[in-house]
Amino acid sequence: MKEIIKKCPVCGGSLTVRKLVCESCETEINGKFGVERSSILDDEDWNFVKEFIFCEGNFKLLSERLDLSYPTLKIKLSKIKEKLNMENGVTIKEKDDDIDSYLSMLEKGEIGIDDVIKILKRRKK
Repeated sequence: MKEIIKKCPVCGGSLTVRKLVCESCETEINGKFGVERSSILDDEDWNFVKEFIFCEGNFKLLSERLDLSYPTLKIKLSKIKEKLNMENGVTIKEKDDDIDSYLSMLEKGEIGIDDVIKILKRRKK
């Protein structure tokens, strides 16, 4: 089985999975399908992630292993988080959903404005 390519070989744009085929009965399903996060990252990003995990998040050790400065490591990590659509360990969509639920609870009187402010300040850290 071949690896899914991530970029269009013609224009460099992002590719989307639109068709699934059963290898057994050849049933075809058409649509727009999500792709595993692993296919979002290129080989260089995955190597960085593997080293980061190996170093257990220790930037000093990671810096030594990859021979990169601390600021360069932080930039690489930020770019990977952006590719994964993540912010502070939570996908941006999940974060937006949480904020919507806090606002809904506020509207219903289930929590007060001070509670919402505390929650949002904690999440910002």
